[in-house]
Amino acid sequence: MKKISSKQIERYSIYLKYLVMLKKSDINEITSSEIAKEVGCSEETVRKDLQAITENGTPGQKRNIDLIINDLEDFLGYHEKTNIIIVGIGNIGKALLSYAGFKEYGIKVVAGLDINIRENTVINDIKIYDMSKLKEVIQENNVTTAVIATRRTGSQALVDNLVECGIKAIYNFVPLYLRTDNKDVIIENIDIASSIAFLSRKSKGEN
Repeated sequence: MKKISSKQIERYSIYLKYLVMLKKSDINEITSSEIAKEVGCSEETVRKDLQAITENGTPGQKRNIDLIINDLEDFLGYHEKTNIIIVGIGNIGKALLSYAGFKEYGIKVVAGLDINIRENTVINDIKIYDMSKLKEVIQENNVTTAVIATRRTGSQALVDNLVECGIKAIYNFVPLYLRTDNKDVIIENIDIASSIAFLSRKSKGEN
């Protein structure tokens, strides 16, 4: 298989959401051009993307939606179980603990962590641990992905600690650019406020 870019992976997620929606509407077949028109890509982009991960379909002809969905889910790892932890149980952390959509993607939140947590704290059937248990929770639950939604103070040190504990992927909601020198670790920095501001300016025609 050829190397898949991060942009392709983003498009695969978009394709999957669209195809699942069609399936729920009892539509069973689709062409690359129809997908392209709906998601805003060129037909060639869609065709090449699908050819990279599936043998289902012939260019110019309709493809079976069930088969495409299955191949996309396989590639994106939705058929695999992924254990994650959420670090920082403020407003964002609590919202994530209550998000039911994780199950659709094979993701299980096995624990939440924060400082000064009372013993036996549980939110949405998920146990919340004190930060002193971080390494223990990661190792016992075979966790390689962490979501952080803490305060800014100490957030870079937290990233360093997570990496030392074996975390390989970090989804960061802290409004700071966090980094690591470990090339085997991926960090996705999400700044909700700046993203909204960017969209607002784009909507006004500003570059």
